[in-house]
Amino acid sequence: GWSENEINAPEIAAIAERCGADALILHPRTVRQGFSGTADWNLIRIIKKKVGIPVIGSGDIRKSEDAGSMIEQTACDGVMVGRGALGNPWLFKGINTFLSDRILSSTPSPMEREDIIRRHLEMDISLYGETMGVKSFRKHLLWYTKGLRGGSTFRKAAVSVTEISELLEMVHEYLHHLPNEGDSPSDFSIAY
Repeated sequence: GWSENEINAPEIAAIAERCGADALILHPRTVRQGFSGTADWNLIRIIKKKVGIPVIGSGDIRKSEDAGSMIEQTACDGVMVGRGALGNPWLFKGINTFLSDRILSSTPSPMEREDIIRRHLEMDISLYGETMGVKSFRKHLLWYTKGLRGGSTFRKAAVSVTEISELLEMVHEYLHHLPNEGDSPSDFSIAY
């Protein structure tokens, strides 16, 4: 619905089922809410009880255990990942591992992170060409480094890079100088 006072998802779900929908995906946020606040997983649970077709939940899946929590709390049939995958393609493997074995995945090593960044950049370049591919990719690079030590400094420098070789060199230099867990933030410095 448009706001928390105008929730119409249960009625729309019932209409969709009557019209022959095979499944529903629900991202339980209002229009007014936008990307702020939290998704109302209770609405997924309500709709799951109301319809007989599979219900896939979406919203606030940022860690592998979030998917397990959503399924436990709502009894939904599946989970859809949206913005939580930005800069975190490892999330999908982590979700699969957590749901099948109840094991939390570790965060990727700097080398694994660099490999994925390189592959992603290559795909953007093959799709858009070198100039537009690098420009398009920079927004993804911001996500890949979000939450990492020194990420803010790195991102400020990376947003203006236009050459593939310079960008890859910056990525390599940054990721391979990240401090180990337990190092103090003052142990980390790299100049761009």
